[in-house]
Amino acid sequence: MMLPNNWLWNMIDEFLYQFQSFQQYRAKLSSKTPEEIETLQECEQVWNIVDVLNILQALVDKSGIVAELERDGGAEVLACEGYVPNQSNVLRMLGYFSLIGQLRVHCLIGDYHTGLQSLYPLNVFDKSGLYTALIASCHISLFYYAGFAFLMLQRYTDAGRCLNSILSYIHRVKQLHARNAAYDQILKKNEQMYALLALVVALCPAVQSSLEEHVLSSLKDKFGEKLQRMSRGDEGLFDEAFGYGCPKFIAAAPPAYDNPSAAGPQEAYLRQRNLFLRQ
Repeated sequence: MMLPNNWLWNMIDEFLYQFQSFQQYRAKLSSKTPEEIETLQECEQVWNIVDVLNILQALVDKSGIVAELERDGGAEVLACEGYVPNQSNVLRMLGYFSLIGQLRVHCLIGDYHTGLQSLYPLNVFDKSGLYTALIASCHISLFYYAGFAFLMLQRYTDAGRCLNSILSYIHRVKQLHARNAAYDQILKKNEQMYALLALVVALCPAVQSSLEEHVLSSLKDKFGEKLQRMSRGDEGLFDEAFGYGCPKFIAAAPPAYDNPSAAGPQEAYLRQRNLFLRQ
């Protein structure tokens, strides 16, 4: 059976969107009735993080994609655009996209090191074997979460390379998606990643020398004065840029159902924000 690869990516993307949305819904206990809280408590294993990661890992394992990528670095996947003659592409590409899905889940819970490890053997800096560029939303997701993980691990040069690459990509292709339903989302991610790049440049000014001219020019247009203030240590602007550019974090564990007011929906965000501001 053959299916369009963008459908297969959308399956993984939507699966994780539903997972993330449920986790955020469950975290808002203070706005729920006792009956709703009881129902959530009875269904505690629904959208369990470990189960979601296990599903993604099972797709990776059964697809054999890791061995294939280790063998040729993704050259065959890219050469045939994910469609090998006389073979089903379904499991193979679901496994491929699940590598990116694992990165996303680990970033949402703040486990950045494991997130980058889970990408192996995909190499975001080796474009010669990177199939994702053929599906814009997939490519953007990969580089957004990888760039954010590098930022949080204080690997500023790698974060700058990631963000420069994907912002250049969006600059080239965004008009091709102007009539696409995902166009607004592409523009929003573009703005978020410029906010992240502002953080990287403020923390490591040497990154500027590696940015493409149009990326650096756009960055200065958007954050010119703010960049100067951030370089002087304006924590409020660091906080603002982080809040705009970061993903919507989720808690790694269920909330305390017996004490709905103990932790609000912002707890996961505040934990990562405070971690970043302490760096």
